[in-house]
Amino acid sequence: MPKPQLLIIGGILLVVITIILISFGFLPGRKNPAPEPVTIAFWGVGDDESAYRAVLADFQKEYPHITVNYKKLPEGNYEQTLLNALAENTGPDIFMLHNSWAQKHEGKVFPLSQVSQFQAKDFQNAFVPMAQEDLIGKNGEILGLPLYIDTLALFYNQDMFSTAGLAQAPKIWDEVLVTSQKLTTANTTGDILKSGITLGTYTNIDRAFEILSSLILQSGDPIVDKNERRVQLTRGASDSFAFFSSFADPLKPQFTWNDRQRPAFVAFGEEIVAMTFGFLGDVPRVQARNPHLTLKVAPFPQIKQGSSGAIVYGAYYFPTVSKISAHPGEAWQFLLFLSSKPHAKQYLEATGKVPARFDLIAEGADNQTKDVFYRQALFAKSWQIPDDRISRNLFQNAIGSLLTRAGSASEIVFRLQEQLHLLMP
Repeated sequence: MPKPQLLIIGGILLVVITIILISFGFLPGRKNPAPEPVTIAFWGVGDDESAYRAVLADFQKEYPHITVNYKKLPEGNYEQTLLNALAENTGPDIFMLHNSWAQKHEGKVFPLSQVSQFQAKDFQNAFVPMAQEDLIGKNGEILGLPLYIDTLALFYNQDMFSTAGLAQAPKIWDEVLVTSQKLTTANTTGDILKSGITLGTYTNIDRAFEILSSLILQSGDPIVDKNERRVQLTRGASDSFAFFSSFADPLKPQFTWNDRQRPAFVAFGEEIVAMTFGFLGDVPRVQARNPHLTLKVAPFPQIKQGSSGAIVYGAYYFPTVSKISAHPGEAWQFLLFLSSKPHAKQYLEATGKVPARFDLIAEGADNQTKDVFYRQALFAKSWQIPDDRISRNLFQNAIGSLLTRAGSASEIVFRLQEQLHLLMP
């Protein structure tokens, strides 16, 4: 065969071989098709878009085909708005749930384990015990990934303490009794002029429900048994309600508060009460009422000092993926990105909240006030509230019945247990 023909045939073979090698990826030149664009709708509560801005920008750079659109909804009617949208199939891919709603809404969640190798053991290694209890289901499925934890703490007025010769806040409930009595003053007719602490009533105490929940959980009652899905209120709950209400009983030596007092945070801001209770998120709200207030924060009181079984009520909203999302894989991809250490840190820096991750808690808080909440995040607890609005009303009715002596503490708490049981899903 003539040489020119050999060269032509050789050239053709070289081109064919090159095309084959490129097509199978053995040589550079073949490009994988670009992923289809995906848009994820994310509904949140409490946080403005600025809380997620840095994370969203980083995620867009790494996954340019996925767009996450964040929308903040009002907190007041958030749950009902979300449920209506999900029922009408117009809900978002990602939505926030309160940790106390996790059990009753788990049927609306697309579990992470169905699209990821991130398992329960990975969750336990990363997040605080409270989140493990709330967000790992019976069969090890993961219902959400927490970004932060908030807990109840003792707020106290340092100036009022100093005037009374008190150097530090009470650490246990027995000390609360003594400290409150030292800080309470009344006139000759028994009217309270200065109150030691906001305990005893319900309607004018901003965090009455959470205080009572803390007391009951400290007593050993779980309130709701997660596994058996039943309400469990025993002697500990009765004692907790009786102790709480005793501060509003004029026949008791610890009498320091009644329903004629101004709302707790208002009274604290006006320096007519020395101690109250609040979350980290309440600190700016209290300080805004009185910029000159010498507000100090101490850990929530415990039953015994130095007890290894410290308990305080905790609360948080967590993001999860909707069961009816058209893009559950991409939605969880974003949440894994968001809750990872570097990006959770971005979120926390933007919001000033307390981490839910062990490794970020270990880095420590940047101020003394926040340090209290960092430490409490490790032993916080909650309970699965069957219906938030009704449950709070039932607690209020129970306190009202105790103060009007409509029954013994055990009778009133037994009735509360029956009423809560009727709300269980």
